[in-house]
Amino acid sequence: MNESLNELLYRSFDTTLSDEEQQRLDEGLKQSEGLRQEYDRLKTMRRIMAEQPQPDFMPGFADRVLQRLEDGGDASGDAQLFFEALWLSFRRMGTVALLLLIAAISYNIGSSDNVSLRSAFNIPETTMEEIIEPDFYQELESLR
Repeated sequence: MNESLNELLYRSFDTTLSDEEQQRLDEGLKQSEGLRQEYDRLKTMRRIMAEQPQPDFMPGFADRVLQRLEDGGDASGDAQLFFEALWLSFRRMGTVALLLLIAAISYNIGSSDNVSLRSAFNIPETTMEEIIEPDFYQELESLR
């Protein structure tokens, strides 16, 4: 496919071509199967895009943008926007993590004999013998 014809094809969707350009494009469409396929593909794509609902912005979007432009891109405002976005993004994940933590702690306390911080986090009780090597512990006991 000729690049200049391809460029004319793309421009024909957005602007009015001169008579000479339109004639060149029409001739190219008659002669090139690939150019006709590209034309049909672009036409279909533009139709599908036109049928899609246009996104709506939240109320006050334009006012916020204008205010931000007038402020000159305040750095503290940028940080605040970042943390607000971060909070919104991770709020659900944090809620799920908190619920899992509560469930794990509840299970540990329920399966233990006593209610303590050790049982809540399933921390085993250790003795000095378990922490210190047995030979060294015996020497400590003999020093008493």
